[in-house]
Order: sequence, then C-alpha cells, then structure tokens
Amino acid sequence: MKAFLVIGAVCLNLLAFRAVAETAGKPPQEASKQADLKETHRFEKLPSLLELTRRDALKGDSKAQADLGVKYFFGDGVPANPNEAVQWFRKSAEQNDPSGQYWIGYAHYIGRGAPKDAVEARKWFLKAAGAGSVGAQYQLGIIYLKGEGVDTSTKEAARWFRLAAEQENIPSHYQLGVLHYKGIGVEKNWAKALEHFQFAAERGDARAIYFTARMLSAGEGAEKNEPEAREWLQRAESNELLAQRIGLWRCA
Repeated sequence: MKAFLVIGAVCLNLLAFRAVAETAGKPPQEASKQADLKETHRFEKLPSLLELTRRDALKGDSKAQADLGVKYFFGDGVPANPNEAVQWFRKSAEQNDPSGQYWIGYAHYIGRGAPKDAVEARKWFLKAAGAGSVGAQYQLGIIYLKGEGVDTSTKEAARWFRLAAEQENIPSHYQLGVLHYKGIGVEKNWAKALEHFQFAAERGDARAIYFTARMLSAGEGAEKNEPEAREWLQRAESNELLAQRIGLWRCA
C-alpha cells in the first residue's frame, strides 16, 4: 500500500514539474497573448445583438419584431429592405405593440415599403397614440395641421401636439410655440409661445432657437433682453439656413 502511495506522489510531482517547465519555457508576453486569444474566442462565440433580436422576433416577441423592422427600414447592420421591414412591423402591430403600429403608420405616411396612404397612416398612428406613443401623437398633430387624408383641424392638431409635448417631445413644443404665437387653434399667447420655443431651443431645435432670439430681441412674451437674444443668435448663426433668416429679419 505504501508503495502505491509513493508511486502516486512521484507521478504527481512529475506532472507538476512538467507544467512548471512548460510555463517557464514561454515568455510572459507569449503566455499573455495566448490568454487574450482564448478570451477573444470566448466572446466571438456570443451572438450579436442583431442575431438576438432576430431570434426573439422569430419567437414572436412584438418588441423584437418592431426593432428588427427598424433595422431593415434604415439598413442598420443589414442591407436596407423596406418591404422586409414592413412585414416585421405588421407582425408587431398585429400584437397591438405601439412601436410596430407607429412604424407601419410611418411607412404608409412616407410611402416607404408600403403604399403612401395618409388615411392608413392615421389609422395606425391613432392606435399607437392611444397606447402612449409620443411619435404617433406628434405625427397626428402634423396630419391634422396639414389636412392629410382628413379635414384640417388646428384645434385637433394642437391637442395631439400638447399630448406629445407633455412627454417632452421637442418638435411638438416647437409646433405649439408657432400656434400660440399666431393664435391658430389655440389662444394667441406670446408668453406661452416663448415658453415652448425656449424648451425646444434649449434642446437644440434650430427653428426654436431662431424664434427665441427674435422674440427676446423684440420683447415679445417677455421683457426685451438683447444680451440673451444675442446669445441665442450666436447659436443660430452656425446654421446656414437660420443665418439667412436672421439676415432677412435684421434687414426688415
């Protein structure tokens, strides 16, 4: 029995000696490179975000279906294929997912991957907006403002813009600023107009920056404030189109 124990101990010592010898025979940098290579191969085996999205979409996940549709719609990680995108949007929308409903509405609105049809677009936007989709609420505001596939209604447009603005949608704040400035669909109120313009301007909306500067310079909606107006003008002048507008405004 002792003999077997001695032989076993000798074998273990030989194996340990061999491992130490192999490690000692390799430069530290080489050993580090091999470790990094193993780690790289380990991560390369992980599925990509696109693969995970596709996998979930095929399983029927409505959010993944909408996300996959967006990737095909804009060519994000895959060749752009609007028709394929709309198929995924429809699968998502049929499960009452507001993202899928919004995107299939948008596809019909601009005529990409689906026939251009404002009436069909509005149908899907209404479903998505009812579920709280801020994008759909904004688009409905535009549809009613322009009278696309429906009678023009500035009051209805303002209602949808207001719902979207409550979710801090920047373009909706700009649109409400214009409506209050002109008194279209809502009361004419320069103070409210300036409030909406400033909200959008502070978040980078170029059009809102222009109106904020102009109103502060003219003392509309607030006391005249030339220093602050100039600050906004400096931001606006970096935009070529706004610079042209400012030039016309100063010459008026």
